[in-house]
Amino acid sequence: MSLFKEFDQGCLCVRDVDNSGHGEKIVVGNYMGMLRVFSPHPLLEVQLRDPVIQVEVGKFFS
Repeated sequence: MSLFKEFDQGCLCVRDVDNSGHGEKIVVGNYMGMLRVFSPHPLLEVQLRDPVIQVEVGKFFS
């Protein structure tokens, strides 16, 4: 399968997602529902039932 069918412009985010203070992690999600976190080696990989539309990190307010 082509990468261009699995990923879109909102599929990658680089932040200190766990607020550890030990540097930024790379977060990648795809339409197949795979979510991965790297730092620089894989920290987390989980297969979700639904597609990952976009990956964002930050403080969210209503």
